[in-house]
Amino acid sequence: MAVIVVSDKEVIDFKYNLKVYFGFLKKYKWASLVLVVLAFLISCLDLVFNYAFKLIVDNSTKFISKQMPLDAFEKFLLAIFALLAAIPTARALGRWVYLRNINLLETELITDIKRYYFNHLLALSHGFHTSHKTGSLISRLSRGSGAVETMTDVIIFQFVPLLFQMALVSASVFYFTLPVGLVVLATALAYVIFSFILNENQRRSNALYNNMSDLEKANISDVFTNIESIKYFAKEKDVKNRFVELSGKTKELQLDFWNYYKLLEAGQIFILGIGTFFLIALSVRDLTAGTMGIGTFVFIFTTFGTLQGPLSGFVFGIRNLYRAIADFEDLFQYGKIENEIKDRPGAMNLRVERGAIDFKEVVFEYKKKNILSGFSLRVPAHRKVAVVGPSGAGKTTLIRLLYRLYDLESGTITIDGADIAGVTQASLRDSLSIVPQECILFDDTIYKISLSPIPGRRGNRCSPPFVSPNWKSSSTDCP
Repeated sequence: MAVIVVSDKEVIDFKYNLKVYFGFLKKYKWASLVLVVLAFLISCLDLVFNYAFKLIVDNSTKFISKQMPLDAFEKFLLAIFALLAAIPTARALGRWVYLRNINLLETELITDIKRYYFNHLLALSHGFHTSHKTGSLISRLSRGSGAVETMTDVIIFQFVPLLFQMALVSASVFYFTLPVGLVVLATALAYVIFSFILNENQRRSNALYNNMSDLEKANISDVFTNIESIKYFAKEKDVKNRFVELSGKTKELQLDFWNYYKLLEAGQIFILGIGTFFLIALSVRDLTAGTMGIGTFVFIFTTFGTLQGPLSGFVFGIRNLYRAIADFEDLFQYGKIENEIKDRPGAMNLRVERGAIDFKEVVFEYKKKNILSGFSLRVPAHRKVAVVGPSGAGKTTLIRLLYRLYDLESGTITIDGADIAGVTQASLRDSLSIVPQECILFDDTIYKISLSPIPGRRGNRCSPPFVSPNWKSSSTDCP
């Protein structure tokens, strides 16, 4: 059985990945600010609801003990019930606006990142694409752009609400009692720090799992891309066995990654349990000493309860944060790769008039292997030349060098006397035509339809540019 080696990529450049992400987010700073303000207002509504419940308990106690007259109590109930009815309405409206703006922001970010890295990968040299598996590129582009949603959700749904909740809850509890406020703050900080440390330790496991998943998807891409060859040589059994190995290793790494959360959940339950114990003990002490009212006790306990939701969300957010950063790492690293083949400053467009091609003392190496050494060939204008040689002799390499898919070590290639290294790549390749050895078809149609209407005509129909010139349209709307 073959040994499957997976790169662990233990070091993930958090600073670079976050810089790239926030670089894209910077374009939508006002939309982000609106979301932060909405998150703060929604957090305030939760606190107001708990405080309203405190007032109900306190005033009910006063009414029962004859310290508040009936008419005053009825007026209070009328006002408080109106407030309690308004809070869910305001929360629902705020949540709707909140989610709507998040959806708009995330779709814009995802589209921006997909387009940027698609264009960047497309522009990279032929050498890059021959040394990177297509399946991995597709997987990383898809996963990296999808991680934008994860990262934005973490910030908007987990981190920002938790910061506001911690600040508001701690401040309100401190207002009533300092010891209990310290317990609430200490519990929240212990919960956050413990969760952060444990998630930090599982980064390597996450990276291993991601890389193994890429290998598995790259293998799937290779198999289905070359399915005809597999069937020609009856290699289905070998392919199945290979996939069993790959998927088995993926399962092991995935399980190892998930096992971290058993310890995480146990530790969180313990921290919350200890915090709740001290909160109740200190509150009961103040309650029996007469320094705390029943309403305040209820307010503190219910407010602490509302903090547990954001704390749990924070842990979930930490988990997704590391997953998103790992996914960003796989995609954003391509942004550090520059195109090896570059147009010279001030490069002009190539203009071919005769079509004479001249290879002069061409030297070319590929992966430190000498392919061509002092090769010269002149192809006169309007002449046909056949290059014959055994497999691996460099015939295809000549065409790739002519198209400037690679740069020469030394020597020159000229067309009508113009050095191809001094003209733009786009004009060079646009001036040449090629019939490849293998027939390559895109999953598309040769019938091209304009996506924008032609001024003065009805509809979007027009003559397809790639069909026979004798093609006639049956529509009077087309020329």
